[in-house]
Amino acid sequence: MKQSLFRGWKYSARPMKAMPGEAKSLGAIPPGARRLRAKSGFTLIEVLVTVGILSILTAISISTVAGNLPLWRAKGAMNEVITLTQKARAISVKKNKWVLVNFTGINSPGASVVTLYLDTNNNGVVDVGTDERLANLVVEGNFPGAYFSSVKSGVAQDGTGGAAMTTMALAPDGTVKPNTLTMPIEVVVASSHPSVTTTYRIRVERSGLARIM
Repeated sequence: MKQSLFRGWKYSARPMKAMPGEAKSLGAIPPGARRLRAKSGFTLIEVLVTVGILSILTAISISTVAGNLPLWRAKGAMNEVITLTQKARAISVKKNKWVLVNFTGINSPGASVVTLYLDTNNNGVVDVGTDERLANLVVEGNFPGAYFSSVKSGVAQDGTGGAAMTTMALAPDGTVKPNTLTMPIEVVVASSHPSVTTTYRIRVERSGLARIM
């Protein structure tokens, strides 16, 4: 019977001692280094660089918004005028009544107002105290800096010509009257901010429909 080659050997749980310099060659981690590595975070320089970059991006964003704000307000006023014009048309058809769209403060920054009236006597003229006011938009109060630079009838396609007007009358069928009025009607919304030169043109056709030019 063959004898085991390991016969008589005793197992020892004691770790083997490393030879001098063996720990470095094996890349051993010094005691406590693992805990320090797990707790390490950003350095002060990294934090300062990140804060600096965020500050620059924030400044650029604020500058862009501030520069475009007057333009956005003028565009908002334009959209609101279109909404009111279409509202007037819808009311005239629904109630089978004349409705007036009255513009005041034309070419006067800070004073432009558009008001809808129910024309109770069907004379096509705003009679304050008699006609029922349906809606009102103070442009400066809702869109600071925006105003009506002009309101004209009979304006050419390129925006030239036309006669100044203040009131647009919508008949019970939703069309613009009187028939003798030269169409189309054009409302120009501008901004009083010196850096904004863009204007928005709203054109109202005989049908009473409004669109952006």
